[in-house]
Amino acid sequence: MLPMLRSIAFLAALALLILPGAAGAASSPQIVVSIKPVHSLVAGLMQGVGTPHLLVEGEDTPQSVKLNEAKMKLLADADLVIWVGPELEGFLAEAMQNINCRGSKLEMLSVETFKVLPSRSMEGTRDPYLWLDVRNAEVFVDVFHDALKAVDPEHAEIYARNRLRMKAEVAQLDREFEYGFRAIAAGEGWAYHDTQQYFSQSYALQINDFLTKVPGQEADMAKLLTIRNQMAEKGKSCLFVEAGMTRSKLEIMTGLKGLRVAELDSFATRIAPGPKLYEQMMRHNFKAISDCFQAIGAVYTGPKVLAKKPKL
Repeated sequence: MLPMLRSIAFLAALALLILPGAAGAASSPQIVVSIKPVHSLVAGLMQGVGTPHLLVEGEDTPQSVKLNEAKMKLLADADLVIWVGPELEGFLAEAMQNINCRGSKLEMLSVETFKVLPSRSMEGTRDPYLWLDVRNAEVFVDVFHDALKAVDPEHAEIYARNRLRMKAEVAQLDREFEYGFRAIAAGEGWAYHDTQQYFSQSYALQINDFLTKVPGQEADMAKLLTIRNQMAEKGKSCLFVEAGMTRSKLEIMTGLKGLRVAELDSFATRIAPGPKLYEQMMRHNFKAISDCFQAIGAVYTGPKVLAKKPKL
């Protein structure tokens, strides 16, 4: 009887060593990402390993969310925290300085290889909407890959395979936008919030002015009336608003003859999180802009030269 029990114990121990997910197998790292578009790219790199945690969930935006105890614990226990920077996630700025995080922190606005533009409204600050440049996203994939590999070398091969696939997918998206840029460059628009500087530079989108240059803030009446007069002189025009962000007093604009309002979703508030979200969000914004220009009869008269693509 004793030899049989020993054999059973040996087989059980052997099974633990060889079964997928059994004791001894590499566990997935605890990765925390602030916003959906960035989370999507990290999730793509982590396919086959695990799923990163997301701080700004659902239809929230960084301007509306607050840290609770559960999210503070996520940050403290994380192997890696990826966020944009204090210009976007004000709710995170103090926590990132004071929390005793066991892992690494990656502030995207401070990464030298990323294209970071100065803010057009607040002197001495950086424009945080850098994910809206698809060419930036190609570089994000490289940097996120290296960061994941550093905290989780056991899954390095999976990260490397996913990196190659994602680089190809993001490059294809950029090519499609380059070929279709005339639909974006055909017209001139106005925006409630100044969120599209990166996208404008990449694909020749012309935004004439903004109701408020500080995203998340309400427009003042004087600015509203000034832009309303500009649009009235133009005749047919497009006004771009952002899902999840204030559009107070917009009714003053919407009664204007020839005005079309198009909703962008630069935080992907209405898209389910996951590896495909980034592409879906960028396609949504591109289509919303091009559809609006088409609806008002805007015609590309070119040539408008696209910004030169950086060497990767």
